Amino acid sequence: MSPSAAAQGDSQYLERVYSAKSPSELKEIYDAWAPEYEHDLVGSLGYTAPKKAADALAAVLAPSPDLKVLDAGCGTGLVGVELRKLGFNNIDGIDLSQGMLAQAAKTGAYASLTKADLSGQLAIPGDYYNATICVGTLTEGHVGPKRSQSLSV
Repeated sequence: MSPSAAAQGDSQYLERVYSAKSPSELKEIYDAWAPEYEHDLVGSLGYTAPKKAADALAAVLAPSPDLKVLDAGCGTGLVGVELRKLGFNNIDGIDLSQGMLAQAAKTGAYASLTKADLSGQLAIPGDYYNATICVGTLTEGHVGPKRSQSLSV
């Protein structure tokens, strides 16, 4: 890997992610990237958004065993792990990629993990979760304004 690629993490995957044209293309990329994802983002880039987001949620919603949290676009489970450290124990995760969900399952942070496309309609009652957290998903090439117009959680 070149020095500039190392500074950007695994640019092979990052470039493909940001140029993806459809959810099915994103799914394929993330399925392939899943085993190295955390190394590339956390190890190479020092990615801290999951911890910061979990801390922000805990600042406005005191963790308790009864609270239900949805981690939308959970990826490999980085956010779920941080939420568990803070005392959130009832976390469900959804993600487009089965490969990412397989990695998230290894964390033990989630009560359930479900494959779901956030760019479409989700069949979740509006009052089912106390909070929804979404880190790194509402971005260009992912679930942006045009893709998420029908999103109702």
